[in-house]
Amino acid sequence: MKTRRLAVIAAVIAVCALLVFAPSLVKSQSSPVVVINLTSGAEDLHSAWMGLNLARMSLEEKRDVVVFLNVRGPVFASRSKGARLAYRQHPRLSATLTGLAGRGARVLVCPLCAKELGIIEKDLIPGAAFATKQSLFSKLGDNTVVFSY
Repeated sequence: MKTRRLAVIAAVIAVCALLVFAPSLVKSQSSPVVVINLTSGAEDLHSAWMGLNLARMSLEEKRDVVVFLNVRGPVFASRSKGARLAYRQHPRLSATLTGLAGRGARVLVCPLCAKELGIIEKDLIPGAAFATKQSLFSKLGDNTVVFSY
């Protein structure tokens, strides 16, 4: 009886120690964050469409989604420059981005990249915003997965 009690106490202490000293082994309760790093522009509509399609599927799986448009990607968030860009028979990529934002995705545009492309903040589609250090890094953590297109 005494041996059994000591075994139970040892097991409880081991579990408590595991929870205190190895939190990385405990499954995170927060939703994984999926970042779509979209660097492709009008020259590669297929890649852009694939990235936005993965963003859509991630939202369907109840993931937090950040679409980060940089390098040539800001063109898709521009009302003027991206107005007609679509991959094959699919909807315009700007409309897809607006829809993703409406469903909860955070659509962030690199302001320096946009400036390089001649895109100003007033030209951004609804739901898109210039990224700031805070808006970009506030969602990144140990449960973040990044896909680049």
